[in-house]
Amino acid sequence: MQRARRGVLMSQALAEAGTGPVELDGGERLQILDALITSIAGAYAHLPAKRAAYASDPVQALTLLRRRAADLSDTEFNRAVSAIVTGLRDAHTRYIGPSTLRDRVAMLPFLVEQYGPESRPRYLVSKINTDAVDDPDFQPGVELEAWNGTPFTRAVENHADLETGGRPDSRRSRALESLTFRALDYGPPPDEHWVIVGYRTKLGRKSEIRLPWRLLTPGKAATAGEPGSRAALKQASDPSAEAVRRAKKLAFATDLWASDHERRTSSEVSAHAKVGEWLDTPMQDVLAARLLSRTVGYLRIWSFDLDDDDAF
Repeated sequence: MQRARRGVLMSQALAEAGTGPVELDGGERLQILDALITSIAGAYAHLPAKRAAYASDPVQALTLLRRRAADLSDTEFNRAVSAIVTGLRDAHTRYIGPSTLRDRVAMLPFLVEQYGPESRPRYLVSKINTDAVDDPDFQPGVELEAWNGTPFTRAVENHADLETGGRPDSRRSRALESLTFRALDYGPPPDEHWVIVGYRTKLGRKSEIRLPWRLLTPGKAATAGEPGSRAALKQASDPSAEAVRRAKKLAFATDLWASDHERRTSSEVSAHAKVGEWLDTPMQDVLAARLLSRTVGYLRIWSFDLDDDDAF
C-alpha cells in the first residue's frame, strides 16, 4: 500500500513506455488530424467565438501540423495536438492521449491552497504525502515562494495559460488544482522530471526542496461505473477530475482508498454514529455524511461515478 501511495518516478515510467512499439504510424496520425479538422471546422458551434476571444485558429493550426505530423515522435505529436485542443479553453472538448499513459496521474506530493487578496495572493501547502517527502521542514502550513526559480505567483499564471478555463480567474483556479496533480488521459506529462520548490518555514526561514514527479495509478472504486454498463450511458462526469480525485485519495487518505476496492451492502455497515463522527456507508467513495448536532447533518457528494443510481 505504501508503494502504491508513493507512486513510481515519472522519468522511469516514461523511459519504460518509450521502449514499447510506436503507437501511431503516419497514416493514423493524419486520420486523427483530419477527424479533428472536420469536426471542429464543421460542427464546433463555438469556433467563431473562440477565434475572436483568443485570436487563434485551431483549424489552421491542425492543418499546419498535418504537414509535419509524420516527422514527429509520438510524444511530440500528442503534445502538439493536445496543446491545440486545450487552446480552445473548453473543458468539454479534450484530446485523449496515448494509451501508454492511460489511467495515470502525475503527482508532486503536496497540495497548494491560495489565500489573501487577488492582487497579492499567497500560497500555502495544505497536505503532504509523507511517504514521498524527506525534508522535515516541508510541512503543511509552509508558504510557497518559488517554483523552479520563478516567483510562485508567476508560475501559477504561466501554468494557467495551459488550462481550459474560459476566464483568467477560472484558469488560475484550474491551475492550482492541476499544479501538483495532472491526469495524463487528457494532457501530456509535465515537461520537467523534477521541481525545485522554494518555501518559507513557519519560523520564517527560507529553504528549497527538490521533488521528482511521480506517477500514480489510482484505479476505480468497486462502486464505480463500468464501460458499457447502463450507468456509463447516462453519466455526466469529468474523467480527468475523477482520476485526480482518486489519486489525491490514494496519496492522502490511503486507508479509505484501499477500502474502496471491496463492494459492501447496506447490511454490512453501521448506521449509527455519534455527533461529530462520520457515518459508515456502503459507497463511501461517492458519499460522506456526519452529524453536526442532533438535528443538523452534513452531506458531501464526492463524485457521481457509480454504477447503481438506485442504491445512490
